[in-house]
Amino acid sequence: MAKKTKKGGTKLGFNNNGNKNASNSGGGGGGGGGRRNRNVEPRTRQNRDHNNRPNEPPAPRLSAHEIRQSQQEATISNFIFITDGEPIKTIWKRILRKNKPLDHKDVKMFISSALVASDNKTGYEVEEIVTELGDPDSGVKKLREIMNFPSMSCDAGFDNGVLSFQHVILPLLGLFTRTAITECILEKYVLAIYTVVYENLDSFFYNNVMKMLETLVQRNSVCDSRVSEDVLLLRERYTFIPSSLGIFFLVIVRLLTELLRRISDSSINEMMHNIANDLYRLKIMYQESIEQQQFALTDPLTSNLENRKFFFMILEKEMKIMDKMLNNGRNNLMFDQNPEAKKINVKLDQLYYKELARRVDAERTYDPPGELSNYGKRHDNDFSEISKISIIPTNEEILCDRSPFLPTSHRYSLHFLPDGANRLLDTQFRLLREDLLNPIRGGLSNLLTALLQEHSSSNDNNDIKLSKELKKIQNLGGRFSYNDGTNENSDLQVYTNIRFVKITCDKRKGFACTIKFTPPKISAKNARGRKEFWERSKRLLNGSLVAVILSNPNPQKKNSNNNSSISNSDLYLLYFGVVVTRDEKALSKDENFAEIDVNFIDPSIYSIALNEISNFDKTNKKTSKNRFMVESTGVYLESYYHILKTFQTTNPSSLPFEKYLAPNFNDLNVNNGDYIKGKMRDEMREEMKKEMSNVYDVKVENPLYTRAPGFQFDLSILCKNQYNLQLNVADESTHDE
Repeated sequence: MAKKTKKGGTKLGFNNNGNKNASNSGGGGGGGGGRRNRNVEPRTRQNRDHNNRPNEPPAPRLSAHEIRQSQQEATISNFIFITDGEPIKTIWKRILRKNKPLDHKDVKMFISSALVASDNKTGYEVEEIVTELGDPDSGVKKLREIMNFPSMSCDAGFDNGVLSFQHVILPLLGLFTRTAITECILEKYVLAIYTVVYENLDSFFYNNVMKMLETLVQRNSVCDSRVSEDVLLLRERYTFIPSSLGIFFLVIVRLLTELLRRISDSSINEMMHNIANDLYRLKIMYQESIEQQQFALTDPLTSNLENRKFFFMILEKEMKIMDKMLNNGRNNLMFDQNPEAKKINVKLDQLYYKELARRVDAERTYDPPGELSNYGKRHDNDFSEISKISIIPTNEEILCDRSPFLPTSHRYSLHFLPDGANRLLDTQFRLLREDLLNPIRGGLSNLLTALLQEHSSSNDNNDIKLSKELKKIQNLGGRFSYNDGTNENSDLQVYTNIRFVKITCDKRKGFACTIKFTPPKISAKNARGRKEFWERSKRLLNGSLVAVILSNPNPQKKNSNNNSSISNSDLYLLYFGVVVTRDEKALSKDENFAEIDVNFIDPSIYSIALNEISNFDKTNKKTSKNRFMVESTGVYLESYYHILKTFQTTNPSSLPFEKYLAPNFNDLNVNNGDYIKGKMRDEMREEMKKEMSNVYDVKVENPLYTRAPGFQFDLSILCKNQYNLQLNVADESTHDE
């Protein structure tokens, strides 16, 4: 039986050497379990394998040298990889359930198993591990326990009370940068994982990780002085063996970049800047020692010049992205916290654009957003930063007379942001949001104007056509259509006799009001026919933007007889919301009324609804007069919302293809190298004339993978494989051969 167990263990990659010392040293099956537990799973799998594949020979066991070679190849591809780790793929679950504190063997096996489980980019296994790691009651606790482990060392050996920096902490950091986690759609759990790392930035990252990295750079080696790699793999075969210190830098940079992307205030955290500064300093030391052949010859970057150039090209590119994200955050903080800086920036913009406006004839209409405007903010949803703008409009925004700030994509159009990704995102967000709001704003403006005309004591200046449209929909609802020549897509679907029925609270959807209203008149007379109508109809779909118009019980502004401007009156209040539940049965159960659930943006409406529900017996038809619920017939919120949200949350520093999508022309033009925005010079006008006539040639660089050492495209198929035809994209001198 012992022989059979050993054979099964060999087949599955377990390190069962058949002696007591090997078993107790954590030989691969580890994870805190005893020898008995390590042998149970191999026997079970062996029996299953023999039943399914009786003639298949056992898989050969890799030697320590072969494992190192395999991991070195993975390292060159910038991955941290556990060789033949399938047998330990689920051990992380068992360790996660342990109630006792973890020791060195437990932590190493937990991380190695998690790396194997996250090898795939997608799938239920990936979602399972992300969910468990992001669970505050299990995974987050274990991650916090690992990061607060009592001791960490570059020479941990087999000491169970010390975590090895090279063989435990580096794989942990590599796990955090796995594509399976960084691109997982389970945002709640992914954020929890990175939050626990960010919370331990000082104690774990700065005081331990960076100190250990400096130790390895100074000693010019990644080896553990207390144990050789062969002995380590013999006793703990599921161990990652780093072959190059370069992989440490790359993993740390990627993790810091991920923190900057996900944690909103990380770019202004002083500790993040300290870590980045140390990383730059250590990177220079490491690169110099490599180039001077001072580092260990086992590091592949020492002996292979092409690999070295390619690696540092990738590292510098990713460090540049990280640095840009850090600087953007700090610049924004300085701008926000210094009112004088804002004034100076506005003044500089004015000086710069004063000259530029003469070329584009746009100064007379230039009115920047929010606090940058000379006239002050337009309304309560007018901001210079798009991340602060509510996608769903506010009451003040709809009633505002001033036009919104709508930039164009033309280079010389006036904008408060310089050329680059930030300006591109800002421009696209504002223009797309205006596509959404313009029809709604136009329709509501016409409807409110008609209501104010009806309320006015004098009808001399009333628009007769507008009044007729209002009377048509005032009792039974319907389509409110009025074209004043400015907007042809501002029709509204109006629902009348609005009453609040109940308030519900859902764990996922939040608060919502159930609203009863008069449904559209249709030919169907029974519930089945009405249900079929709503099933086919595109009205009040889930995710639709609606607005409830209520009479203001305490109007403050008195509307004069000669002025029916909606911005000068508060006789009516607007409350915007989103349809969260559309039940066809509730919509069709009665011929005279229908019900829909709406989640409102302004929480003040819930007190109004609660008061009305509490006094339901006192409400009557007169109470619901001139109370409407409207939706635009031309736009659907869901088709805009997620794109707009992406514009708001995208970090400009991490925008793909930024150089091509949003080039900074001042950086591209060598004549502008010493040009500083806002510093007016006598020759500025002539310089602008030159710039206006310039054609900027943005060179499209080769993809990084084509610049890897030895990479060539095999084009032999073009000559039917009669000749060996290779194309080295990175070497332009060979393109004509």
